[in-house]
Amino acid sequence: MLVSEVCFNTISLWMRILNVPMVYRTKETTELLAKEAGEVLDVNPEEGKLWRSKDEWDKGLRVRVRVDTRKPLATGSKGLFVDDREEWFPFQ
Repeated sequence: MLVSEVCFNTISLWMRILNVPMVYRTKETTELLAKEAGEVLDVNPEEGKLWRSKDEWDKGLRVRVRVDTRKPLATGSKGLFVDDREEWFPFQ
């Protein structure tokens, strides 16, 4: 395979989703918000666990995504809460 034949259209990276209320810090919510950035590959912590500590809160939700390098990077995601409030959650 020649270098000219290799396609660099995607990159996998870890990112954080900030400011998500503690009650919504689940794997399902993390995946839903992260889809805005790209294909979700991995979520920390593992399924069924919540982010509970102050340190984890400050760092945000951690997720690995595959990003299409031909598109602009997503800077965050909107989420809709039970009370129909829409919030913005920035990516880092």
